[in-house]
Amino acid sequence: MPSAVSTTYLIEHHETLLVSMWEIGLRDQEIERLTHAIHWMEIERDNAFQERENTFKAAETRRSRRKGRKVERDEARRDEKRDRREGQRRRGARNLKI
Repeated sequence: MPSAVSTTYLIEHHETLLVSMWEIGLRDQEIERLTHAIHWMEIERDNAFQERENTFKAAETRRSRRKGRKVERDEARRDEKRDRREGQRRRGARNLKI
């Protein structure tokens, strides 16, 4: 029997494993204990997946916020340049009227 079995293998094949254990004569208490352990492995795997997904979403949110701030900053710069140009045009026009 292998000394280490992947969690994924245990979770995916737990029903087959339990039947095999029952067939070779493992006691119900041992089978129940293994079922409980496999169940908690599955919960931990799902929690780890959810945690990775949340971390990814948080990073994505941070990136989009940064990009949003950058877009706002760029728009503000464009508006400022436009206002400056319009002011120069107005001042230039006033100077020509004199």
